[in-house]
Amino acid sequence: MFKLNFALVIFSVFACTEHKKFNIANTEKSFYINQGIVIKESLYRKNRFRYVRDIYYAYRLDLKDPLTSIERGTSVNYEIGEPIIIEVNKNDSLESYILQRGAIDKELLLKFVKKNNHGIEKLFLKI
Repeated sequence: MFKLNFALVIFSVFACTEHKKFNIANTEKSFYINQGIVIKESLYRKNRFRYVRDIYYAYRLDLKDPLTSIERGTSVNYEIGEPIIIEVNKNDSLESYILQRGAIDKELLLKFVKKNNHGIEKLFLKI
């Protein structure tokens, strides 16, 4: 009985230690929003009951060679060529995350699609 109580006390001490809290103000200061586009999607089975996707996307479309990244293991379905809004770290532009679907700069998207001849101009006519 003593060992069980001792183990519970030790567990509660480590489990209840103060963790660094998420601060939205710090996030807003260290990230900026950029236009992106989905360039590839791969679907795979995570376990017996669940499928997940890896979403490949390009951002900083204004550059000669846009940056690319991947969002691994998401259950959200994106279409190839779909415009997305990306959150990019100010200190490390290779760190980025998909925020949501949508277009910030439609002209930039159309210019990117025409320049790269992806054949997905029709998707942007609906925006």
